[in-house]
Amino acid sequence: MGAHLYHESEEQCWDKSFRFLRQNEGEIFCVLKKSWDGLESAQRDSFLDISCFFVGSTDVICRAYLEGVYGVGWAHLDVLHSRCLLTFEKEGGKCDTKQRSVGMHNHLRDMGRQIVREKEKNRAWDEETAKKFLKSESTRSALRGLLINSAMALPYEATKCDSLPELKFLRVAGDSQDGESLQGEKLARNVLRNVLCEELRLLDWRNASFQEVFPGLAASTNLRVLDLRDSRIAQLPAFTNLRYVDLAGTNISQVPHEIFSDNLEYMDLSRTKIKELPSAALCPNLRRLYLMDTEISEVPRGLYSTLLEILGISGTNISEVQEVSLPNLLELDMRGCKAMKRLPPTFDLYSLQSLDLSLCMSLKALSFLPTSLEELILFGCRELEVLDLGSGNLTNLKRLDLGSGNLPQELETLPALSIERDDPAHTIESTEGEPTMERDDPAHTIDRFKDVFKVNFTASLHRICVDVQALISRFVHVDWV
Repeated sequence: MGAHLYHESEEQCWDKSFRFLRQNEGEIFCVLKKSWDGLESAQRDSFLDISCFFVGSTDVICRAYLEGVYGVGWAHLDVLHSRCLLTFEKEGGKCDTKQRSVGMHNHLRDMGRQIVREKEKNRAWDEETAKKFLKSESTRSALRGLLINSAMALPYEATKCDSLPELKFLRVAGDSQDGESLQGEKLARNVLRNVLCEELRLLDWRNASFQEVFPGLAASTNLRVLDLRDSRIAQLPAFTNLRYVDLAGTNISQVPHEIFSDNLEYMDLSRTKIKELPSAALCPNLRRLYLMDTEISEVPRGLYSTLLEILGISGTNISEVQEVSLPNLLELDMRGCKAMKRLPPTFDLYSLQSLDLSLCMSLKALSFLPTSLEELILFGCRELEVLDLGSGNLTNLKRLDLGSGNLPQELETLPALSIERDDPAHTIESTEGEPTMERDDPAHTIDRFKDVFKVNFTASLHRICVDVQALISRFVHVDWV
């Protein structure tokens, strides 16, 4: 509550604020608003945008929008964070990515929305505010943000609207690909077909039934965020300033080359009909690229950004990966790349934490593993013959999943293993007189694996998933009882 005093050294200012808090002790919004009042105009607007639309969103989306509207993104987020008006929450997942989600205390969020509801009247985040602000021509013409359900019936006055000149944020929720069957001129999805939005910075319309972006929504030359995930869209305008693109599950078969620009940071083309990408595509600031379950056979070299953190190419036709330097890559997902036979012997992945090569059935050798690796998944790699685990260099490894299939001789060099038994409750007895290993005695199991396989175990690896029967039979004769 006193964050607005961070840069104040005058005792008089502190005394004044203390008296204000005492006088308004029961008015929580009045007290919280004190920090908001001390912001610059654009910073106050950024706070209102976030409180209405971006709580829970990733900082990538939020920053892209703020940059498109105010010219700066991180600067505003940093100021709001320093004033304790928002929080950054670490993204869940396998790796320590830099991406975070934007959080805000419920009281602060509600305060922002109350300011909009009573004073600004230019952002609508639910059915009540949407109907209220769309009914009047004066508030319609000033509307900056709109979150609306596609099947919501709009006020009659809004059905005649042909332009939202100040609209910068549009998210349409609750649509479905059979939405064409929904009739009625008052339905939001039908009204928006004919509305011109030249200042749009963010368009989020998932599961949409249209095959082309409506002309009025495609008119913006400064669109920064485009999310049409799981829609029927088959053709895209040549947007040039996009930072965030999610077209996963759409009918897109090609992407205009203009979209692959210096601005692009996030792209998801998974489950699309795309077979190839522009060979001249160059995106030096790309941080995440998802191409899963497509027929793509090659990633253009210009998309291997040195800033790339996550690369998802599972289920593609890619058979070889170029020798490139990806010093910031944290997660590489190549599951089900059945044509993949080899990875480059020299592969600059200094930061890689998770490598998933499961069901790469043609993969024969793996020898580039970085010391940063924490998770290695090789389930179903039936042809794997060479597995170089670094003779003690994988000190950060926490999970190793070998699954079933052929296990290479290099397994004996594993530097750091512990065992989590995922198999049924078997008792393993060696015909050579080795002691019994019980499933419910993991410490004893680890000791016996040490003795049998001459493997050096340490505490760093928390989990190894293997087909225990295949593992044992590779080295000693056993009977399963």
